[in-house]
Amino acid sequence: MERVHGKKSRYVKLHFAVRIDTHEVVAMEVSTDDTRARMRRAVELVKRLGYDGWARLSGYGRRWAVETAYSTFKRVFGEGCMAKTLGNIARELVGKVALDNVLING
Repeated sequence: MERVHGKKSRYVKLHFAVRIDTHEVVAMEVSTDDTRARMRRAVELVKRLGYDGWARLSGYGRRWAVETAYSTFKRVFGEGCMAKTLGNIARELVGKVALDNVLING
């Protein structure tokens, strides 16, 4: 793609916060693939607290709930978006997440 059109294809990241007991998405954030600030902070915390301290502080052991929510979401809605701009992609994903929550609580 980059050779043909002269620009790099961008990806969108979808971040979920999930209720562990219901697998309902309670918050979400949409960012682009060049967003790395949170990963840097996590690495700095691991270096400062050690892996076990970071895992306890961040609740890392509960990650399975988010992974389950992602898996379910992607099976139902796929991995693509119809929208092209970041703002419209975010709106589309908000709608999909709301619908997903309705299906979960149905």
